[in-house]
Amino acid sequence: MKLTFKLPLAFAAALFLMFAGAMYGLYSMHRSIDEYNYLVRVHVANARGDATVTIRWTVLQQAAWKVVSTPVDVDPPGLSPPDAG
Repeated sequence: MKLTFKLPLAFAAALFLMFAGAMYGLYSMHRSIDEYNYLVRVHVANARGDATVTIRWTVLQQAAWKVVSTPVDVDPPGLSPPDAG
């Protein structure tokens, strides 16, 4: 084969290999970004769920403490023991 045919063929082969490698790299990067995006969405959803549960739990605890901390009339009026005086 002549050099005038081999040289452009070698450059074309090198260019094709470089293009194929670049396309594989872009495909791999896109796949990685999709996987990372999925993980981020899952973690954000979990964090929102945790925040919702925490808020509801806090509200329930506050309501329970309000019920417990309200003074209860142990001795109804008229039934209290007489003063020992």
